[in-house]
Amino acid sequence: METTNATTELPTSTAVRASINERKFFESMKHLFATSFSVLGELMQNARRAGATRIDFEIDIEGKKACIVDDGSGISDFQLVIALCDSGWDEQVTLTDKPFGMGLFSLFFAAEKVVFRSGGRRLEVSLDDVIHKRSLDVRADCEGAITQGTRVELIGLKESMLGKGYYGRSGQQDYAIVNEIQARAKGFPIPVSINGQECPRPDAQDHLQGVMTPVGFVSYPGVTTDDPRIPEVRQYRLYLQGLPIGSRRGENGPIVVHLDSTQFTARMPDRSDLFDPTEQMQKVEVELRNLVSYRLATLKANMTGEDFVRKHWENCKTHHLMRLMDDIPWVPQKVLWSVSQVAKATEDVWTTSSKEDLIPLADFSEGKVLVWFDGPQSTDWTPHAALVLKVMQRMNIAVPEDLSGDHWLRHMAPSVDDLRFTWVPHGVHGDSQFWGDMGACTISLCDQITVEVTSTTEPAYRLSTVFKDDWLLVPKGDATAPLEGDEDVHCGEMDMQCYVIGHGNAPDHPVDAMSSFRDEGDAYRQEWRDEAAKDWSQKVRAMKGVSLCQMAQTVLREELTNLDLKQAQHMALIRTVQHRSGDGSLRNPKPDVIDLMDAEFWAQLAKAMEQGTNDGPQEMAERLRLAFTTVVQPGWQEPETAQQAKAAKD
Repeated sequence: METTNATTELPTSTAVRASINERKFFESMKHLFATSFSVLGELMQNARRAGATRIDFEIDIEGKKACIVDDGSGISDFQLVIALCDSGWDEQVTLTDKPFGMGLFSLFFAAEKVVFRSGGRRLEVSLDDVIHKRSLDVRADCEGAITQGTRVELIGLKESMLGKGYYGRSGQQDYAIVNEIQARAKGFPIPVSINGQECPRPDAQDHLQGVMTPVGFVSYPGVTTDDPRIPEVRQYRLYLQGLPIGSRRGENGPIVVHLDSTQFTARMPDRSDLFDPTEQMQKVEVELRNLVSYRLATLKANMTGEDFVRKHWENCKTHHLMRLMDDIPWVPQKVLWSVSQVAKATEDVWTTSSKEDLIPLADFSEGKVLVWFDGPQSTDWTPHAALVLKVMQRMNIAVPEDLSGDHWLRHMAPSVDDLRFTWVPHGVHGDSQFWGDMGACTISLCDQITVEVTSTTEPAYRLSTVFKDDWLLVPKGDATAPLEGDEDVHCGEMDMQCYVIGHGNAPDHPVDAMSSFRDEGDAYRQEWRDEAAKDWSQKVRAMKGVSLCQMAQTVLREELTNLDLKQAQHMALIRTVQHRSGDGSLRNPKPDVIDLMDAEFWAQLAKAMEQGTNDGPQEMAERLRLAFTTVVQPGWQEPETAQQAKAAKD
């Protein structure tokens, strides 16, 4: 079989050119506009560009009709109304506004037909006319001809333009188109009215106090005005050519920026946002920060340091300009955080004053006000955390907040990491065990504890305090250890020692320092906390030698808050019983309860009292006591009196 290799020759080059399916383009063009209301801004912009001094909207909701009338220069060439990307504006407007000639096409998607009336002539256009490129006649306007300015009529408004009625802030029923016009009028340079009622224009440039900047006109409360508060830079509203633009259109931002239209361009076709908005808004925010920085620096140069701190501390904090406070010898009292309660299971241990007082540098340098650079955020951070917090609480040592790294107070305040704590307990007695989330804890009683604080970096630094009626939770073992080894011990593995000092009265409780009382879902369990506090209190009362009667009364008050009649008639006796362990050592005494309503108890008591029926009252009482003791404590022997011991010896 014979084969032939045939090669098809390809042309060396081909020619192509761009084309457009005009019909398909016009049909789908409505999807290019962000909302149906884009038409409103375009109508207002065209009126302004035409030199209008005012704009009047006529809205007929029931007739589904809207008209916009202006007193501008009118339409000189009706062909430009339906010419895509040919705005027809003069050179000055083209340079400042950068019209693209596309936005007006949004009219044909907002209504069934649009009528343009100007200079005694009228043109009627529908979307179908545009799609099919029909030849349209510009005719004489015989009915109420518009000789000055322009009247644009939108007939057969789409439902999306009307919207459903709802109640606005004024309590009056408004429609979407009305609210959208009002929103666009807020910053517009010329008056806008709806059915004869002028729209408020609070953000119009000629209604604001502001300054020109490299990005445009800026009105900034506290910067271009005398307001005491300078709001955050990001709280601004943007306007381009008088219309709100982009995501900053919100009504809450107090800063108003009218962008320079020669530098900033809107995203086409409907100008719903800036072109490259992220980069452009960064430029705006840089200029706003520059304004704030210059304003605060100017205020500082023209005020006393004390007044500047009092009036502008929060402004400097908000705008990250705390460096302006570095050389002023005053700080507000509210920046000093102190320890309110060392152990608070459901709240932060730190609190600050709401007072507006200022503290001078001299109070810190003379030791009238003590500060440390930092402090533990909770008791379970490290084994020393509770000790540090207790010392800060007792000595009223504060931690400053919001200062810059170069502030003079930061240089005066030592860091907790550089401190060494030494504690010396006096009159220690008693011993009991307790367990919490942090680990094991030995409870001891003592008369007082002296705590001394020194610095590993500043030899002259020394503080001392005495705890006399409180509690102190410290690491078990070396009482002179620095804090450096704390990071090697984790919560749950700590071996702690808690001293209950004197009466142990304190605004906080040790069990809250030992445990968080939170379950797996991080929910606080009050019943867990109450049970732990009860266990702790019983152990402390036992070590203090509180009588069995007092302990029983305390427990009964806590547990038996309500008794019915039957329970109220009951009688019981509580005694202590001590047993020996397997190694022969005595265990801690345990409570035991005898039911005095039990007939067997009284039978045993009667048997023990069988002798001595002729005794007198005193002998009867003694014999009753001995019998009662014999029954309650089997094996008990009456201790010898001194006379009995002497008689036995003789």
